[in-house]
Amino acid sequence: MWSWWFGWHGCDTRRYKLWHPRAHLSAIWKDGKDDLSYIGRWSLISEYIGSTMLNGAIQFVAPAEMGCAPDGADAVAICARLGASDVPVDVGWFIHHIRSTAGGAEMRSRFWMSGPHIAVRNAPGVASRAVRPIASRVLGTPETAARNLLVHCAQEMNHLASFLPDLYAAFGDG
Repeated sequence: MWSWWFGWHGCDTRRYKLWHPRAHLSAIWKDGKDDLSYIGRWSLISEYIGSTMLNGAIQFVAPAEMGCAPDGADAVAICARLGASDVPVDVGWFIHHIRSTAGGAEMRSRFWMSGPHIAVRNAPGVASRAVRPIASRVLGTPETAARNLLVHCAQEMNHLASFLPDLYAAFGDG
């Protein structure tokens, strides 16, 4: 269900807005395809994190690239590189790990942001080191950014949990 969601929502802004109607503005797949795969693809999004509107690029990667076990019947890891869609700079990584429980599912999310995680795409290390101080100032204080991201994720994931099982039953694969 979770793997299906991450592929399904990205090809239509209306679907993306279901997830967080107030903060999510738009989403498209960079490759323009309308299919259910997400690993290896870039999702270009616009959304509010706190009161800041961000134009982001999320590059989904295979769980193995981040040291996670392959997806199985009882657990899935959604892994990605986070960056900007308007400049070739990435600012962090995330993992949403979802596992089955007796009462449904449990998600644990981890983010690695700022500092050494800031990198210029397809550029040597010296370029990334030069950009880090500038990008860090743009991102704001780590405490504020972390709090805003925590609140945003709690809102969107709790909202998603309220309708995802029914949506998957109606439109999911199988």
